[in-house]
Formats: sequence, structure tokens, C-alpha cells
Amino acid sequence: MADPPSVGSGQPCGPEKFELERMPPEIVIVLDRSSSMSATDNRMTTRWAEATAALDDTLRSTEATVHWGLKMFPSMSGCGVTPGLDEGVRRESHAAITDRITTAGHNSPFDNERPTPTAVKAAVDYLRARTTKNPKAIVLITDGEPTCNLYGLAGGDREGAVAAIEAGVAAGFTTYVIGIATDGSVASVTLDMMAVAGAAPRTDMPRYHPVNTHQDLITILNMIAGRAATCVFSLSKAPASSNAAVRIDGMVIPKDVANGWSYDAAQKSLQLNGSTCERLKGSQTVNVSITFGCPPLIIP
Repeated sequence: MADPPSVGSGQPCGPEKFELERMPPEIVIVLDRSSSMSATDNRMTTRWAEATAALDDTLRSTEATVHWGLKMFPSMSGCGVTPGLDEGVRRESHAAITDRITTAGHNSPFDNERPTPTAVKAAVDYLRARTTKNPKAIVLITDGEPTCNLYGLAGGDREGAVAAIEAGVAAGFTTYVIGIATDGSVASVTLDMMAVAGAAPRTDMPRYHPVNTHQDLITILNMIAGRAATCVFSLSKAPASSNAAVRIDGMVIPKDVANGWSYDAAQKSLQLNGSTCERLKGSQTVNVSITFGCPPLIIP
């Protein structure tokens, strides 16, 4: 985006219109690859096949508007989890992530450990280290409760997983919990606790998102991508004048911190607020613009 004209710069003083581009959300997928993901559950394909097919479809259709990353667990046999992500968050990540998932596959039979807390912590640490202003979130996809008591807690890894998710929320990262073929299983209580800790539970029971087919998962992943979508638009620098008009599809939006638009403290980005933000998330529009002018010029 070109810089807005400055007052007293000797250049013509507005009005000058600029199209704005949203800051895409950065979402880390934390994917369970324990051996139970090879189960069929009376379906034609396995849990792993259903999950990976959904990720393939969703990432292909959203990679231009969402920066996806990937952390699989365990990273090796047993309860091992390597530091960092398998694929860092970036735009157009579909090919890299699906190739990594295909190469890794699910774990070998009889090796069904789930070090969920360590994997979530790796995702939280990665996002916390990023300096971008993009909104950030985590999507945990698993088919059971944690099974490695790496933290030595009385509640085992259930408490460890909840604590790791709560640490992410405290850092500003909502965690969405998706259970593959887990509805009504012994894992439901733990997954509900994790979903509530992640600050984005369902209003109904179960509190996490249960899925059984790849189409179910596609629907949930697209819903999450929509919720995580930002209403923040970057500006190349602080505007020289407060005389500005913001439009969405040609309609003027009032400057209002409750339900209109506002600048951030440094005036380096523009935020749509309240009902205006919700309307934007619920539509396919990307036509958001700002027109700068200089008093007493009336912006048309």
C-alpha cells in the first residue's frame, strides 16, 4: 500500500484512496499420529486417512488466506517429541505440509503413546517466539487422551495437556480441540477439559469438536479458519491526518471502537470492531478501503 500524503509536505493533500489487505491468521495444526489413527471404526478408510484427506482439502482451499503450520506427535516412537514445528507457519503451505504428513504416516502398531502436552507446548513456544502481529491459534487433532505421564502429575498428562493449553491461551493463542472418532469414548472427559482450557469450546456437549469423516473435519477446519480470521489491516505508516473514511464494499463505516473502526495505539494498523468485524468474517468480501484527506477537505 502506498503511503498516505502528509500535511505540509508540499504534495497535493488528498483525498487519496488505498485498498487494504487483511493480516492473515497464523494457525498451527497439532496432529496426532499415534498408531490408533490406523483404526477403521467401521468405515471404509482409517482415522488417519480421513484426517489427512480433510487437511489436504482444507489447506489447498485456504492457503492464500491462512498461514498454516504443522506439529505432529509423537515425532518418533514412544513419547518422543522433537523441538519446534515440522513445518513453520507461512502462506501457501499446502504442498509442504501434506508432503510432510504423507512421508511421516501414522505410528507403527502397538506404539500408541500420545505426548499431547509436549506437542502443544512446542506449538505455543513457536508462536510465542514470532514477532508478527497476525492473530495466532492452535488446532489440536487427536483420537484419544494423552498417555505419557512426562510431567509426573497426579492427573497424568490430562493435567499436563490442560496446563499447556492454558499457557497458550495466556499468551494469546486460542486452542481448538478436535476429536477423531472420540464422541462417547473414555477420552471425552479429557478432551472436554482441554477444549474449555483452549477458550473456544462448543456450547453443546461434548465441548470439543467430534468428527467421524473427512467431510466433518473439513467443515470444522473451515469454521475455525473463519473464526481466526483477522479484522486487522496493516498501514504502511501512521496517517498524517485524522481526516479519513473507511469503506467496506463502498459503504462508509463510522470510526467507533465498539462497532466501527479504530487505529491501534501506534496508528500502524486499522481494526474493525464488534458487529462490523463479525459481518466481515461472515462474508466473502475483501474490498476494504481507506481514503485520507486533509481538513477542511470533505472526503467524498
